[in-house]
Amino acid sequence: MKAKLKKPELRESRESENTGKLVDALTDDAESDRPKPEIKYYKSQPGDSILKVAFMFNMSVPALKRLNGIISDDLFIGQILKVEISPTSDPIIHP
Repeated sequence: MKAKLKKPELRESRESENTGKLVDALTDDAESDRPKPEIKYYKSQPGDSILKVAFMFNMSVPALKRLNGIISDDLFIGQILKVEISPTSDPIIHP
């Protein structure tokens, strides 16, 4: 004989509703105050690494890897990478 499973009851608590509204409000304010970064492309050079490219464009390594769909830390000479240029900060390009 099969046991019958009860359907879970869907309840929304006031706390979760309030928290959701607070998060939405904070997200909306943060997005309107912060200018969106511009996406540019960078061609990797001999001696470049993921860390070096991230540093040059004031990005974190995980953000650079996520933007480019990179899983490993390997970088190839001539590889084209998307980078974010924030309107409030200039990239740090070293010759």
